[in-house]
Amino acid sequence: MTPRRPARHYRARCLAPSPPRSATTDRPVSSSAQRQGVLALVIVIVAWGLTWPVNKVVLATLSPLWAVTLRSAIATVALFALTAWRGRIAWRMRSEPAPYT
Repeated sequence: MTPRRPARHYRARCLAPSPPRSATTDRPVSSSAQRQGVLALVIVIVAWGLTWPVNKVVLATLSPLWAVTLRSAIATVALFALTAWRGRIAWRMRSEPAPYT
C-alpha cells in the first residue's frame, strides 16, 4: 500500500505566508505587540552578544571569583529593582507573623 499524498490545496495553504497570530487565540497580533516582541528580541541579542567582550575586559582586571561575585551582585540588584518596579514584592508588616514559624 502506498502512502497517500496530501491534497494539493492543503500543501499550498501550508506554504503560503500567513499574518502573525497570537499563541492563545486565532486573532492577528497587533502591531504594537509585534513591535514589543521585536524590541525584546533585539535587547536579548544585544545582551547576549555583549557578554563575550565584557567578560574578556572584566577577566583581564579581576580574578574569576571576583568576576562571578560582581556579576551576581549586579544581577541581584537588577532583578530586585525589576521586581519592585513591577509591584511583585510582598512586603510583610512587622505585626504579621513570619511564615512557617
